[in-house]
Amino acid sequence: DICEFNLKIDCIILLNTPVGPGIQPNVTWYHNMTDITHYSSLIRDFDILFTSILTIDSIQVSDAGVYHCSAGIDSNVTTNNINVCVTVSKTLPPVTEELSLGQYYSIDCITGLVPTGVSVSWLLTNGSIYSNNNTLMIPSILPSHNNTQYTCTIMIETNPSDCSTQAQVITLRVKATYINLVTITPSSILKFINSTVVLTCTISLNTGIGPDTSFISHYWYQYRTDISNRSTQLMINNDSKSLVTTLNITSVQFSDAGEYHCAASINTSNTVVNNRSHLCIQVPVMNISSDTNLRLGDIREYYCTLGHNYYKSEVVVSWHEHTSGRAFTNPLILTVDQSINNTVYICSLIAYKNPFHCPFQQVYLSVTVK
Repeated sequence: DICEFNLKIDCIILLNTPVGPGIQPNVTWYHNMTDITHYSSLIRDFDILFTSILTIDSIQVSDAGVYHCSAGIDSNVTTNNINVCVTVSKTLPPVTEELSLGQYYSIDCITGLVPTGVSVSWLLTNGSIYSNNNTLMIPSILPSHNNTQYTCTIMIETNPSDCSTQAQVITLRVKATYINLVTITPSSILKFINSTVVLTCTISLNTGIGPDTSFISHYWYQYRTDISNRSTQLMINNDSKSLVTTLNITSVQFSDAGEYHCAASINTSNTVVNNRSHLCIQVPVMNISSDTNLRLGDIREYYCTLGHNYYKSEVVVSWHEHTSGRAFTNPLILTVDQSINNTVYICSLIAYKNPFHCPFQQVYLSVTVK
């Protein structure tokens, strides 16, 4: 292991016949093609057996390679060699990580600086290269990352070709995430024409996510018409378990009345959760409830809609007498006589685009003849 250990290599020299105390074999050590004999020592075990010990202090990347030991007496030289493979000790252990959708994730294969002469790659399960970098970086955890394995491979440039490749594997587990509930506030809203409406859709999850939310799809519909392009992007609430999007409608018109749906789903899931809100449109109407100054012979005109004439395809406006049910058009025109004294007239307005359960607008007018 790099920088972790000292290495001792023994070269055993066996002679064919014993030799006296003054005779010993000549030993030469080579690392690749470099003479490194000065790092060795020779020990006489027996008269026919010697051991040359090569010592390498604090193993480095450059110490990997082929080592040759040559020994002989006179011109009879015998050579043997050994391959030294260097590994990196400070690497991540095999690990399984449980992660949240949308979070940023990174992990280093080698702890600290990568030694010179060492290259690191991260491989996908199919063997293709994800990155040639010590740090595995995933900008956003997606549903597709669940059960994905990444293999960190460490290559030592100076290692002999028959050295095995050092590798570590991590497995990613993505927390099961689903949509608990979708709510729209307000659930029903009554607004005057030309006013502003803001609908807020909250998507509640079973667990926290983020900061990325691109894997969650959300939609806004007016009845069956997709109007998602009019909404804001999803924003994460403080607890990271809910997201919010708003639909802003400025200068509301009759065509904006109706049923609004907010729907959401997590990519790769066929489950769509939705909820709805109803927008009811009203128009400004006269705000008098009684007229007590009528004189015989007067002609009075009452514009229920304050002089605005709406298309009949948008709003139906009608008057009727409360007691008899007799119908009148708008504006209500009365020729004053005693027969209308203490009579109550009702103006009713119906906006065609409003959902069926929206309340009718009604104005009550009580008239009194002097």
